[in-house]
Parts: sequence; structure tokens; C-alpha cells
Amino acid sequence: LRREVMLLCFSLVVSLVNGQDLKEEWVHIKIPNTFGFSNNITKITNDSIFDYAFDTIREKASIRFVGTNTIAVQDSLLVAFEFNDKDRMRIKSINNVPEDEMHYVRLLPTKDPDNWIARLKASKFSMKLKYETLTFPLGKLLPDSEILISNNALIAADSVSIEKRKDTYFLNFYSLKYRTSMFPIKEVDKNGLVHYGVPSHDGDVHVQKME
Repeated sequence: LRREVMLLCFSLVVSLVNGQDLKEEWVHIKIPNTFGFSNNITKITNDSIFDYAFDTIREKASIRFVGTNTIAVQDSLLVAFEFNDKDRMRIKSINNVPEDEMHYVRLLPTKDPDNWIARLKASKFSMKLKYETLTFPLGKLLPDSEILISNNALIAADSVSIEKRKDTYFLNFYSLKYRTSMFPIKEVDKNGLVHYGVPSHDGDVHVQKME
């Protein structure tokens, strides 16, 4: 039920932002002190919601709009939502029970007109978060002494990679070969990349190339 709920909210969001265009995808943003991995992507069509773990589909549910800010999923769940801005939303309640753990960001194509992404994959990076800075190479297993930890951004990883899903690149964090966090990349240039959807960060997060 929890996943179906998550799917519900997305369809409503898209209908209000883009009129009749419901063909959007959204990324679930985990918030501190919640359980589970932040790997959920939801795709909305005119009458269905699809839940993905990155690019692997897990569930599908039918949807129906009830008013302008509520959606029914398979006629069993009523989900009310609100927008933070045009690209961010949250679920307010599920079956009239207040909810504050479901926050989402719209998935956008990565801007990389000069194809810098291919040249950056062998680099080392510095990621400046709100309360700390993490440094890491891409595609290498980190020793125990260098494991990446950020309680605020919900990162725990022994390796980091850049992977593509459709038109969007993601910065993926792995622990013991399991994807624990993934953040969509907004744009790339010769100096590094900008990504978003990071827990406890309302805006973009910059990742600078070090070498």
C-alpha cells in the first residue's frame, strides 16, 4: 500500500503543472530518520502510475483524479498533495491521515551539450553538502577508512558511479553493491556537475572535479 500511495501523488502533481500532459517521472526524496533506500522513480500516464527501482519496474497501479489536489489509487487510497514549487511536491495526507515523509522532485533531462560526462568519469570529486564535504573517485571501491557517510543527506556508500536512465544521468551511491542513494544530475561541464533531489537540501548540490 505504501508504494501505491507514493505512485498516486505523482499523477496529480503532473496534471496540475503541465495541464493534460501526465507523462512525467518523479524521484522520491528521502528525509532524515526514515527507513529504506532512496531509489524510487515514479512514471505517470493518463490512468496509471508505475513504480521503478531506478530502471526496474516494481509495481503498477490504476489512478483516478478526485478534485484538483487528491487522487485515488485503485479506488482504495485517497492521496492529497501540494506543490513546493513547479518541480517539487509532497504528499499531505493518505486517507485523511497526515503524511510528511513523501517528498518528490521532477525528473529532468541532464544538460550536457559538450558531452563532458564521458570525460569526467575517471575523475575524483568533491561534493559540498550543507554540513560537510565528501570526496570520492568514480567507479572505485573505497577502503573502510574512506567510506562515505552523511546522516543529513542520507548517504552511506563504499562506491559511487554515474549511470544514465533515459535522458537523465544519476549520481549513484552503492554500499556492498546495493544502490543506497541516487540523485539526478541537472547539468555537467568541465568543472564538474550539479545534481538535485538530495535530502535536507532544497536546491542544487555542486560536485567539483578535483583532478
